[in-house]
Amino acid sequence: MINRILNFPRAVKRVLMMSFDTLMISFALYAALALRMWEFAGNLTPDISEWPWVFWLAPAICIPAFAVFGLYRLMIRYIAPQSLM
Repeated sequence: MINRILNFPRAVKRVLMMSFDTLMISFALYAALALRMWEFAGNLTPDISEWPWVFWLAPAICIPAFAVFGLYRLMIRYIAPQSLM
């Protein structure tokens, strides 16, 4: 499985990393809101119905910023196969 991923073209690896980053940014935002709202409401399920646009806006800002700063290019270039395990 890992050898198969390592043999993907660079563009496919970059798209996979961007997709994973999109999920992780959304999850991190949800976790931050849950912890912040837990302080007031006492539960870990925040009411995000007021801010659905934030879950689209955060990745829309972060992913292009990561690409502009060259994060994906550097990660693909210098990642070791042992790091994927």
